[in-house]
Amino acid sequence: MTENAWLSADSPEPLLKWLQRSKRYRLSPRKLRLLAVAFGDRAQELIADETTRAALDYAARLADDPSLSGQWREWMQRLTDPERLTRRSHIAVWVLRVWDANWRANTPETSARSVAGYVEMELGATERPLQAALVQDIGGNPFRPVAFAPEWRTPTVLALAEPAYADRAFDRLPVLADALEDAGCDAADLLAHLRGTGPHVRGCWALDLVLGKG
Repeated sequence: MTENAWLSADSPEPLLKWLQRSKRYRLSPRKLRLLAVAFGDRAQELIADETTRAALDYAARLADDPSLSGQWREWMQRLTDPERLTRRSHIAVWVLRVWDANWRANTPETSARSVAGYVEMELGATERPLQAALVQDIGGNPFRPVAFAPEWRTPTVLALAEPAYADRAFDRLPVLADALEDAGCDAADLLAHLRGTGPHVRGCWALDLVLGKG
Protein backbone atom coordinates (compact mmCIF):
# COMPACT_ATOMS: atom_id res chain seq x y z
CA MET A 1 0.00 0.00 0.00
CA THR A 2 1.28 3.45 -0.93
CA GLU A 3 0.04 6.83 0.23
CA ASN A 4 -1.46 7.54 -3.20
CA ALA A 5 -3.25 4.17 -3.23
CA TRP A 6 -4.66 4.87 0.23
CA LEU A 7 -5.93 8.34 -0.67
CA SER A 8 -7.36 7.33 -4.07
CA ALA A 9 -9.02 4.06 -3.02
CA ASP A 10 -12.56 3.58 -4.32
CA SER A 11 -13.35 0.49 -2.22
CA PRO A 12 -12.91 -0.30 1.50
CA GLU A 13 -11.67 -3.84 0.87
CA PRO A 14 -7.98 -3.16 0.07
CA LEU A 15 -7.73 -0.58 2.85
CA LEU A 16 -9.10 -2.91 5.53
CA LYS A 17 -7.02 -5.84 4.29
CA TRP A 18 -3.87 -3.73 4.44
CA LEU A 19 -4.71 -2.46 7.93
CA GLN A 20 -5.24 -6.03 9.10
CA ARG A 21 -1.81 -7.09 7.81
CA SER A 22 0.05 -3.96 8.83
CA LYS A 23 2.48 -4.21 11.74
CA ARG A 24 2.95 -0.45 11.99
CA TYR A 25 -0.60 0.83 11.69
CA ARG A 26 -3.87 -0.76 12.75
CA LEU A 27 -7.15 0.76 13.78
CA SER A 28 -8.04 0.36 17.44
CA PRO A 29 -10.96 -1.95 18.31
CA ARG A 30 -13.04 1.13 19.11
CA LYS A 31 -12.40 2.67 15.71
CA LEU A 32 -13.17 -0.58 13.90
CA ARG A 33 -16.43 -0.87 15.81
CA LEU A 34 -17.40 2.68 14.93
CA LEU A 35 -16.45 2.00 11.31
CA ALA A 36 -18.78 -1.00 11.22
CA VAL A 37 -21.53 1.18 12.71
CA ALA A 38 -20.87 3.85 10.08
CA PHE A 39 -21.20 1.24 7.31
CA GLY A 40 -24.43 -0.06 8.87
CA ASP A 41 -25.89 3.40 9.35
CA ARG A 42 -25.78 3.90 5.59
CA ALA A 43 -28.60 1.35 5.26
CA GLN A 44 -30.74 2.80 8.07
CA GLU A 45 -33.40 4.13 5.71
CA LEU A 46 -33.89 0.63 4.29
CA ILE A 47 -34.34 -0.99 7.69
CA ALA A 48 -37.96 -0.87 8.77
CA ASP A 49 -37.49 -3.19 11.74
CA GLU A 50 -37.23 -1.10 14.93
CA THR A 51 -35.23 -3.78 16.75
CA THR A 52 -32.56 -3.73 14.05
CA ARG A 53 -32.39 0.06 14.14
CA ALA A 54 -32.12 -0.01 17.94
CA ALA A 55 -29.33 -2.59 17.70
CA LEU A 56 -27.28 -0.27 15.51
CA ASP A 57 -27.78 2.53 18.03
CA TYR A 58 -26.69 0.16 20.82
CA ALA A 59 -23.56 -0.75 18.84
CA ALA A 60 -22.63 2.92 18.51
CA ARG A 61 -23.02 3.49 22.26
CA LEU A 62 -21.15 0.28 23.09
CA ALA A 63 -18.09 1.42 21.12
CA ASP A 64 -17.56 4.28 23.57
CA ASP A 65 -19.02 2.65 26.68
CA PRO A 66 -17.77 -0.93 27.24
CA SER A 67 -19.88 -1.14 30.41
CA LEU A 68 -22.84 -1.84 28.09
CA SER A 69 -21.27 -5.11 26.90
CA GLY A 70 -23.47 -7.13 29.24
CA GLN A 71 -26.38 -6.53 26.85
CA TRP A 72 -24.51 -7.89 23.80
CA ARG A 73 -25.76 -11.49 23.93
CA GLU A 74 -29.34 -10.37 24.46
CA TRP A 75 -29.16 -8.19 21.36
CA MET A 76 -27.62 -11.01 19.31
CA GLN A 77 -30.36 -13.41 20.39
CA ARG A 78 -33.05 -10.92 19.43
CA LEU A 79 -31.47 -10.21 16.06
CA THR A 80 -30.90 -13.87 15.13
CA ASP A 81 -34.40 -15.00 16.09
CA PRO A 82 -35.50 -17.08 13.06
CA GLU A 83 -38.83 -15.25 12.98
CA ARG A 84 -37.06 -11.89 12.75
CA LEU A 85 -33.90 -12.56 10.75
CA THR A 86 -33.87 -11.00 7.30
CA ARG A 87 -31.15 -10.12 4.83
CA ARG A 88 -31.22 -6.53 6.06
CA SER A 89 -31.13 -7.45 9.74
CA HIS A 90 -27.91 -9.32 8.94
CA ILE A 91 -26.32 -5.87 8.72
CA ALA A 92 -26.84 -5.28 12.45
CA VAL A 93 -25.80 -8.87 13.27
CA TRP A 94 -22.46 -8.30 11.57
CA VAL A 95 -22.02 -4.89 13.20
CA LEU A 96 -22.33 -6.57 16.59
CA ARG A 97 -20.04 -9.44 15.57
CA VAL A 98 -17.18 -6.93 15.45
CA TRP A 99 -17.20 -7.41 19.26
CA ASP A 100 -16.95 -11.19 19.06
CA ALA A 101 -13.29 -12.03 18.48
CA ASN A 102 -13.93 -15.75 19.07
CA TRP A 103 -16.60 -16.16 16.40
CA ARG A 104 -15.05 -18.54 13.84
CA ALA A 105 -11.59 -16.99 14.32
CA ASN A 106 -13.22 -13.68 13.57
CA THR A 107 -11.31 -10.40 13.63
CA PRO A 108 -12.76 -6.88 13.82
CA GLU A 109 -11.36 -6.12 10.36
CA THR A 110 -13.07 -9.10 8.70
CA SER A 111 -16.35 -8.30 10.43
CA ALA A 112 -16.17 -4.69 9.29
CA ARG A 113 -15.58 -5.92 5.74
CA SER A 114 -18.62 -8.19 6.05
CA VAL A 115 -20.78 -5.26 7.16
CA ALA A 116 -19.57 -3.30 4.12
CA GLY A 117 -20.48 -6.25 1.90
CA TYR A 118 -24.00 -6.61 3.28
CA VAL A 119 -24.64 -2.88 2.92
CA GLU A 120 -23.34 -2.96 -0.65
CA MET A 121 -25.79 -5.78 -1.42
CA GLU A 122 -28.61 -3.44 -0.39
CA LEU A 123 -27.35 -0.14 -1.81
CA GLY A 124 -25.32 -1.28 -4.81
CA ALA A 125 -21.70 -1.03 -5.95
CA THR A 126 -21.87 2.77 -5.98
CA GLU A 127 -21.60 2.50 -2.18
CA ARG A 128 -17.96 1.35 -2.34
CA PRO A 129 -16.30 4.77 -2.84
CA LEU A 130 -18.22 6.22 0.10
CA GLN A 131 -17.26 3.24 2.25
CA ALA A 132 -13.61 3.87 1.34
CA ALA A 133 -14.09 7.50 2.37
CA LEU A 134 -15.42 6.32 5.74
CA VAL A 135 -12.29 4.22 6.29
CA GLN A 136 -10.19 7.28 5.45
CA ASP A 137 -12.24 9.51 7.78
CA ILE A 138 -11.69 7.15 10.70
CA GLY A 139 -8.18 5.99 9.81
CA GLY A 140 -6.76 9.29 8.63
CA ASN A 141 -3.62 9.16 6.51
CA PRO A 142 -1.35 6.53 8.11
CA PHE A 143 1.54 7.77 5.97
CA ARG A 144 1.37 11.29 7.45
CA PRO A 145 0.32 11.06 11.11
CA VAL A 146 -0.48 14.38 12.78
CA ALA A 147 1.03 15.27 16.14
CA PHE A 148 -1.35 17.13 18.45
CA ALA A 149 0.04 19.67 20.92
CA PRO A 150 -1.74 19.54 24.31
CA GLU A 151 -1.90 23.35 24.49
CA TRP A 152 -4.29 23.35 21.52
CA ARG A 153 -6.88 21.53 23.64
CA THR A 154 -8.26 24.69 25.24
CA PRO A 155 -11.58 24.96 27.11
CA THR A 156 -13.07 26.66 24.05
CA VAL A 157 -11.88 23.87 21.75
CA LEU A 158 -13.29 21.17 24.04
CA ALA A 159 -16.57 23.07 24.42
CA LEU A 160 -16.98 22.80 20.65
CA ALA A 161 -15.54 19.31 20.11
CA GLU A 162 -17.39 17.38 22.82
CA PRO A 163 -20.96 18.25 21.76
CA ALA A 164 -20.05 17.89 18.08
CA TYR A 165 -19.06 14.30 18.84
CA ALA A 166 -21.95 13.53 21.20
CA ASP A 167 -24.60 15.00 18.89
CA ARG A 168 -22.96 13.85 15.64
CA ALA A 169 -23.09 17.53 14.67
CA PHE A 170 -20.27 17.33 12.17
CA ASP A 171 -21.40 20.51 10.44
CA ARG A 172 -19.79 22.31 13.39
CA LEU A 173 -16.30 21.00 12.62
CA PRO A 174 -15.23 24.06 10.58
CA VAL A 175 -15.96 26.23 13.62
CA LEU A 176 -13.85 23.84 15.68
CA ALA A 177 -11.03 24.29 13.16
CA ASP A 178 -11.23 28.06 13.63
CA ALA A 179 -11.00 27.64 17.42
CA LEU A 180 -7.99 25.34 17.04
CA GLU A 181 -6.28 27.88 14.83
CA ASP A 182 -6.96 30.57 17.44
CA ALA A 183 -5.32 28.26 19.99
CA GLY A 184 -2.16 28.14 17.88
CA CYS A 185 -2.77 24.95 15.91
CA ASP A 186 -0.74 24.94 12.71
CA ALA A 187 -1.38 21.31 11.66
CA ALA A 188 -2.57 21.92 8.11
CA ASP A 189 -3.88 18.38 7.50
CA LEU A 190 -5.92 18.44 10.71
CA LEU A 191 -7.47 21.83 9.98
CA ALA A 192 -8.19 20.92 6.37
CA HIS A 193 -9.95 17.70 7.36
CA LEU A 194 -12.15 19.46 9.91
CA ARG A 195 -13.07 22.05 7.29
CA GLY A 196 -13.63 19.45 4.59
CA THR A 197 -16.98 18.22 3.33
CA GLY A 198 -16.46 14.74 4.78
CA PRO A 199 -18.04 12.34 5.19
CA HIS A 200 -17.48 12.64 8.94
CA VAL A 201 -18.64 10.04 11.45
CA ARG A 202 -17.96 9.12 15.06
CA GLY A 203 -14.37 7.93 15.13
CA CYS A 204 -13.26 10.66 12.68
CA TRP A 205 -9.48 10.77 13.14
CA ALA A 206 -9.34 14.56 13.41
CA LEU A 207 -12.10 14.88 16.01
CA ASP A 208 -10.69 11.92 17.94
CA LEU A 209 -7.30 13.61 17.99
CA VAL A 210 -8.79 16.78 19.46
CA LEU A 211 -10.69 14.79 22.10
CA GLY A 212 -7.77 12.46 22.90
CA LYS A 213 -9.70 9.34 21.87
CA GLY A 214 -7.92 6.27 20.55
